[in-house]
Amino acid sequence: MNNPPDLCDHCEAPVSAGAAFCSSCGKPIKSKTTPPPLERNNLPPATTPAIPPVKKVSPPQKVKLIVPILLGVVGLGVLGLALLALGWVILSSRPTDSPPSVSSPPVEPSAVEPPVVQSPAVESPRTTGLHDPDLPKMQKLRYALLAQLEKSGLPQASRIQIVDSYLSVDFPPAANRKGKITKPEEALPILLLAYGAIKQSEIDASGVQTRLLLPTLDRLEMRVEAGILDRYVRKKMTPKDFSAAVQTEVIPWQPSGKTEEEIAQSYVDYGKFLDRKHGKKELALSYFKKAYAEDPSSVAVLQALGKSLFFLDQYQEALPYLTSALLNDDGNTDPTTLRLRGLTLFALERWVELEAPTREYISLRPEDAGGYWVLACALFDQNETKEALLQAQKAVDLDSADSSYAYTLASIQKNLKLYSDAAQNYETARRLKEAGGDGQPSEAHFIGLSFVYGQLNNMERCSSVAADGLKLYPESATLQNNYKVGYKAQLKSR
Repeated sequence: MNNPPDLCDHCEAPVSAGAAFCSSCGKPIKSKTTPPPLERNNLPPATTPAIPPVKKVSPPQKVKLIVPILLGVVGLGVLGLALLALGWVILSSRPTDSPPSVSSPPVEPSAVEPPVVQSPAVESPRTTGLHDPDLPKMQKLRYALLAQLEKSGLPQASRIQIVDSYLSVDFPPAANRKGKITKPEEALPILLLAYGAIKQSEIDASGVQTRLLLPTLDRLEMRVEAGILDRYVRKKMTPKDFSAAVQTEVIPWQPSGKTEEEIAQSYVDYGKFLDRKHGKKELALSYFKKAYAEDPSSVAVLQALGKSLFFLDQYQEALPYLTSALLNDDGNTDPTTLRLRGLTLFALERWVELEAPTREYISLRPEDAGGYWVLACALFDQNETKEALLQAQKAVDLDSADSSYAYTLASIQKNLKLYSDAAQNYETARRLKEAGGDGQPSEAHFIGLSFVYGQLNNMERCSSVAADGLKLYPESATLQNNYKVGYKAQLKSR
């Protein structure tokens, strides 16, 4: 089938195949053939079809009011979140409680806090002018000073702060319990260590002050200017001058309580503390006397005062207080007070007065060998020898390790001419005394022992015991005589 001829698009005249122009009108001929496909790499760039503009419609009046409000709320929320984030950054960049890097290991705060004790507390430092300088520097100072105090074996402070431009270092009541600081001179290193911490941390302070309780519960307060510390550190001041330049005050312990009874008891407790913990018997006695001035009828005060005088060998002064303590006790006789009164009468050799209270004490404390011994001495001095022998034997039976009991029993047996038993108890008393570290037997001991051996016709032991006694008591005429008698008797027997 033949294809129809191509026609000109302008004059519709037939044109020959493949002609580029019409032979009739001269116009270009459009090709009817399909153009070959383009290669992928030669594709023209894609174009976005134009979007016809949308006609703007004016919103109603309410929309105009709500939109700005919503935008404002959203803006405030964003601003708040931004401020919150900024605050978190600032807080996270602040120094924490962790200690700064120092040469000594940091001290845990829990290690600084002391146990609670029943003693007068150190007064809190004055709060006038109290301020905390730059926090990181102050933290550095605290940890450095605590580490140095621990390293130096000094008590641990519980409060370190700036008070009236001075660095105040205070210690809890129990910090100095073991007596590391017993006098002001021993507290000077605290001031020097505090000054070193000031210089290291670059804190601005006019000086250093400290306060702590001494072992006697007196309060020590010390204060020194920074200039004096600087001069001493730079060796421009001698230790003696530095010690004199430090303002030092020892504030005596003060009693607690409001009533006379409470104050008196406080004096008694403090006096016992000084006596038992520090052996300060004379100082303790002064506080017992203060207690007596507050409450002279108190049994506890009378007992403490009488006991204190007794152990200071002031027997005559102790007796009326011990007697009053028993009379004021409303029938509740204290065995210890009764015993002390008996021993006071014993020391004063008031034997007749001694018998009745001693018997009363034995009724309260029948297991105490000492009561029987005291009663034996009182009866023996009153020539009631047989009963004295019974009481002395009870004392030895209850306590065979006391040399005094054995010696008293031997003396009574010698008086009753029970020489064999007396010699045995004299020897026992001598052995116990020498083995117990109580010193050597008395001159009377050697005299009695050599005498009973002479009565037993054991002249060898008589002279040897007398010779042992003369080594300790060479001027004893009785021992010299016993030695001669024993020695001569031995010569005759030969």
